[in-house]
Amino acid sequence: MSKRVLLINSVLGFGSTGNIVLDLAKEYEQNGYKAKVAYGRTFKVSEDKNADMYKYGVRIGNDIDVKFHVLHTRLTDKHARSYIHQR
Repeated sequence: MSKRVLLINSVLGFGSTGNIVLDLAKEYEQNGYKAKVAYGRTFKVSEDKNADMYKYGVRIGNDIDVKFHVLHTRLTDKHARSYIHQR
C-alpha cells in the first residue's frame, strides 16, 4: 500500500499559504506519497498552477457554501460554526 497524505488549507495555489501547500504536495509526491490538498475557496490562478490544482486539489463545498458561511459569520459572530443544525 502506498503512503498517502492529506493537506488542508483554505486556498490552493493562491497567496502565500496556497502556494506553500501546493509546493508541499509536490514534495510529498516526489518522496513517494500520494498527496491531496483539501481546500474551500477558489481564485483565478496562472495556467501552470491550474494543472497542479486539478491534480492535487479536492474542493470542499462550493461558492454558495462560502457565501453562506461569510454571511452567517457577519450576522452572528460565530466563525466556523455556521451550520444550521448546530446549537
